[in-house]
Amino acid sequence: MSSRFVNATSILLAMTATMVSLPLATAESICTLSESESCAVENLKPSDDDGSVLIYPGGNTRCAFDDYQDTVTTFSTNSTYFFQAFPNSDLDKSKLMILFQGGGDVHIGNRITEDFESEYEELLGNSQCLGLNYSMHMNGYNNTMAVLDWALQNYPDVDNLVVAGESAGSLAAQMHSAHIAKMWDVDIRGARFSVLSDSYVGVQPEDKPGSGSLSYYGACGNDFDWSDDVAAACAAGTASTTEMVEALLEAEPEGNWLFINSKGDLTQRYFYAVVEDGIEGYPYTDLISEEDFYSNMTAILNAYKTLDFGTNYYPNGIKPNIDTVNYFGSDFSGQYNATCLLKCVR
Repeated sequence: MSSRFVNATSILLAMTATMVSLPLATAESICTLSESESCAVENLKPSDDDGSVLIYPGGNTRCAFDDYQDTVTTFSTNSTYFFQAFPNSDLDKSKLMILFQGGGDVHIGNRITEDFESEYEELLGNSQCLGLNYSMHMNGYNNTMAVLDWALQNYPDVDNLVVAGESAGSLAAQMHSAHIAKMWDVDIRGARFSVLSDSYVGVQPEDKPGSGSLSYYGACGNDFDWSDDVAAACAAGTASTTEMVEALLEAEPEGNWLFINSKGDLTQRYFYAVVEDGIEGYPYTDLISEEDFYSNMTAILNAYKTLDFGTNYYPNGIKPNIDTVNYFGSDFSGQYNATCLLKCVR
C-alpha cells in the first residue's frame, strides 16, 4: 500500500511542477459558460503558448487550490472547475471522443454530506484535519453534464462517437454510456458508438454489491437511462455491478464495447480491499490474489458477453491504466476531438 502513496505523491509533485511551468493564460484563452456566453468552439481564441483554451463550464465543484496563484508564473485557479479544449476552425466535427480521467467521485457524485469530522483522522495522525468539521461535496455528475452539454452544442452531428475512460474514469464511461448515446441520438442517426473501458470493472466482495458505492455517492437517482427498477435496486444497495452495467448495455444494444484489464490489476485489488475491510484494514497486506481477482473479473465480463457487447482484452501483469490516452493519441491523432473531463475535488 505504501507504494500507492509514493505514486500519489509523485503524481502530486508532477502536477505541481506542471502548474509552476505553465505560462500565464491570456483573457482571450479563457471562457466561462453563462446564459449569454456559450463558449462556441469556433469563437474560442487559443493561447499563444500552447494553443489551448481553458473553459469553465460551471457545475458545483470547488477546486483543490481555491484562489491559488503561483508566485513565479502568476498562474491561478479560482472556485470553478475547468477543462481544456483545443479548437481548430477546420476540424472534422463528425468524430468525437469523450475521455473520462480517473479519480474523484467517478464523475457521478451528486451528494453533499452533513458537516463531519472523520473518526480516522486522529488514528492516522492527521492532526491538521481535526476540529474542521467540513462537509464533503460530491458533484462530479453536475460537472460532467455541464461538459457534455457543451460538447453536444459544439459537436452535434457526429457519425462516430467514442466514450473512453481509465481507472475511475472507466466506471464513469460505463455509467454515462447509455445517456451519452441518447444525447447524441446515435440510433436515429445511425452513428457508430463505442465505449472503451480501461482498468476498472467493479469487482466487489460478494456481500457488498457495487451499488453500495453508487448509493454513497448519491448517484442512483442520476439520469443514466436505466429502468426505475434498477435505480431502486441501486438506491437500496442491492444491485450488483453486473446488473447495473447490463442495464446500460441493453439500453444501447448497438454499442461496441472494449474492456481492457490487467489480469492481476493491483489498483483494482487495493480498492477491493478498501471496500472489504474499510480504512481499518490499512495497509492492506492481504490482498485478494491475482487468480481470484481474475476469476471474479472474468465472471462479470463473461456475463456481459451474453449480450454480444464487444471484446475483452486481458494483458498479463498487475499494471493498471493501459495507456488509454496514449492509445488514442497515437492512433487517432487528428481524427478525434478529445473532450477531457478534468475534475477538481475538495
